[in-house]
Amino acid sequence: MVVSALGTVGMLEAGFSIAEIFLSLGVLNAVIVGILFMLLPEFLQRFAVWLRFKH
Repeated sequence: MVVSALGTVGMLEAGFSIAEIFLSLGVLNAVIVGILFMLLPEFLQRFAVWLRFKH
């Protein structure tokens, strides 16, 4: 939490806008999810089945 707060302060001081900070966090989150699904493919399969039978 402290690292992310310092990173946000650093990005704000570097001239990033709030929207750009949210965009960078979203992209970073998508990259991490992709890596996790590659390392643990059964979770991707479970998620796909859950989405299919959710309704």
